[in-house]
Amino acid sequence: DHAPQHTVTQSAFLIDRSEVSVSAYRLFLEHEQRVLGAEQHRPLDWEAQLAEPRLPVRGVSLEDARAFAAWAGKRLPSEPEWEAAARRSGGPYPWGAEEPDSLRACFEQVGGAPVAVESPDYNRGRTPDGLFHMAGNVEEWTASPFKIYPGGKARAVEAGTRVVRGGHYESDGFVLQVWRRTPAKPGRRDALLGFRCAASP
Repeated sequence: DHAPQHTVTQSAFLIDRSEVSVSAYRLFLEHEQRVLGAEQHRPLDWEAQLAEPRLPVRGVSLEDARAFAAWAGKRLPSEPEWEAAARRSGGPYPWGAEEPDSLRACFEQVGGAPVAVESPDYNRGRTPDGLFHMAGNVEEWTASPFKIYPGGKARAVEAGTRVVRGGHYESDGFVLQVWRRTPAKPGRRDALLGFRCAASP
């Protein structure tokens, strides 16, 4: 899924420095009356998530992530945008090192939980542009359909499947490498998956 290496020309873009938090998503739900008017749009285990407003919102479908982004005047990043932002260090991890580092990213916490979207405990894991958690914490939706790279081996995926990036708090360290990608059905909602927003300048 991750090969072969190839070149992509990417136009300028803006991307949020952190994942969307529970507190930000709550404002969206209340403003759009989604909590009372459409229960199916509430994130997974929403009442429990409200107790930790600084954590990344989780259990949000592609549709609802897009709805939040539009409400905020933004959009979801494409897969090339996400990778371009994550790999500014030039290394296999957002911080540039050759090996995973538990002092720089939240991962291998099986049965654990994510940390705050701008957790100071992981300041050393930020990208050169200051982006938090481009590796670990929660996987992140992108807007891109999951397609095989040019010259790559075919893999059957369901129509409409999207790319998620970044690994999560239970991931093995090598899953956090900036070129790793995972297919996800648009309706996927689970505790490992969140998102951040992007915009065109």
